[in-house]
Amino acid sequence: MENEHRHVVGYWFGTNKAEISRQCRSAGYSSWVDCLDTAVVYGVYQSMREVQKNKDWSTRVRLPLAIGLRHPWKGARSGWYLMKSRNAYPLHISVIHKKKYSLWLEHTGVCDNEQEFLAFIEKVKMVHKISLQPIKPQGGTAL
Repeated sequence: MENEHRHVVGYWFGTNKAEISRQCRSAGYSSWVDCLDTAVVYGVYQSMREVQKNKDWSTRVRLPLAIGLRHPWKGARSGWYLMKSRNAYPLHISVIHKKKYSLWLEHTGVCDNEQEFLAFIEKVKMVHKISLQPIKPQGGTAL
């Protein structure tokens, strides 16, 4: 703790304390503080998630042309697509903007529950001023 702020320099997961201690030492740390307080751990998790959420939202990447020439994008109409990694939470969601000759990864995110998922979709609709219609992709399920 420094000026009432926590500085997390690393975190490890394991099935027992000895395994975590081994991971810490192999990462080059000779001393550390164990924290088993659920509220503190959750607060650190939320802080890290907020930073990652902002980074995921603001990162925009043009995908390679070859991706647009393969299934499922080949023959897909121009428009906005939301893809989720799976039907169970937590899940990863990606916003793809398909144009005639390009494919853009506009936003990504991790949703821990349905509330976060619906909030993400609403933000996409509001920011880009679009309406989204569910479609059932081949071999998959609609959003």
